[in-house]
Amino acid sequence: MSDTAAAAISDDLVREVNARHLVRTELKPADLLFVFGTREGLDEFVDAIAALWRNGFCRHILISGGPTWNNPDAEAFVLHRGIVGAGVPENVILLEPRATNTGENVIFSLPIIEAEIGLKNIRSVIALGKVCTSVRYLMTLQRHWPEVEKMLVAVNYFGHPIEQWPQHAVTRARILREWQKLEPYKQAGFIADWPSSSLRAKRPAVALRAMAGLSPACRSALERTTQSSGAMSNSWIASSAAPPRNDEKITASQKACPAASRPCRCPAPGAAPPASAPAGRGWQRCRRYSPAASAQPARSGLAQRQHCPRSQ
Repeated sequence: MSDTAAAAISDDLVREVNARHLVRTELKPADLLFVFGTREGLDEFVDAIAALWRNGFCRHILISGGPTWNNPDAEAFVLHRGIVGAGVPENVILLEPRATNTGENVIFSLPIIEAEIGLKNIRSVIALGKVCTSVRYLMTLQRHWPEVEKMLVAVNYFGHPIEQWPQHAVTRARILREWQKLEPYKQAGFIADWPSSSLRAKRPAVALRAMAGLSPACRSALERTTQSSGAMSNSWIASSAAPPRNDEKITASQKACPAASRPCRCPAPGAAPPASAPAGRGWQRCRRYSPAASAQPARSGLAQRQHCPRSQ
């Protein structure tokens, strides 16, 4: 869409997109940070994920995203390398490296979450993804995982405040293209209405007050990458207390190794290990890939933990 075409965007449309698509939610500590993969804004994504982890917003992180037409390196693996390099511990990260669209992100991830954590143990989820897609992440989660409380961190990598989207041709085109997908996708059953009662738009001043209790690094990262008018938890706005921090890695005793009989997270039985699979995640020792591993007797305790591909 050209800059000239911006004049055709009515104020009513801008208000509707802001209210219904570029949604804002409260942000409070959750059981899971669900990261929808990307090829764009990688630095901003890594900064936001690492800041949320360091400041106690999540106990587990799942990154979903597979290869794309122009890059065989799965989005999940690329982001995994980035956040590990930023200090996020390996043992809180789950990877789903096959999904090629937002629906698959959720559909392929749910069995992994069940096998590794147990869906019954996840009551709240923060969805993290591109700001141009915003509400569709929540609507996709609502379609396939309605039981959990959902929040949103929308990463803005466009280089200007997201409130200025109507004035920037590239951002405007991306947001309107995503906006136009919502109704057809809902009619096709890909997404579901996300409860309007959960939409709590707040002024930018409220968001800045809410960030007062966060560390400077987290505040800076979230200010750069999220919608500038997003909001933190109301309880933190009132108390200005810093959230609990995840300064240290979870110890071995805090994460039980799944039994060897539980489902493996590998893409498919008999499939070749992804060439870009991150080191240390057990792909080569996985029982689906390695006959030698399959032939080894079951282990218990620390020995099983060191062998289990899901605990590396």
